[in-house]
Amino acid sequence: MASNPVAVCTGKVASASPLKIKTGQKLTLSEKHVIKCRETGKLEEDDNVVLLRQQGGQKYIIVGVF
Repeated sequence: MASNPVAVCTGKVASASPLKIKTGQKLTLSEKHVIKCRETGKLEEDDNVVLLRQQGGQKYIIVGVF
């Protein structure tokens, strides 16, 4: 049986402070659900981000801004 430890998704920054990201699944993530890589830099409202969702959907890692 194959396992999918992560899933790639996208989101849009709804608020920079406090950080809130709306995903394509109509879910809004708060800071406690997001891990921000140092290379991501400062996020601003309306930035589009690439996210990796950990298996189980408890944490999302921001891997880039586009």
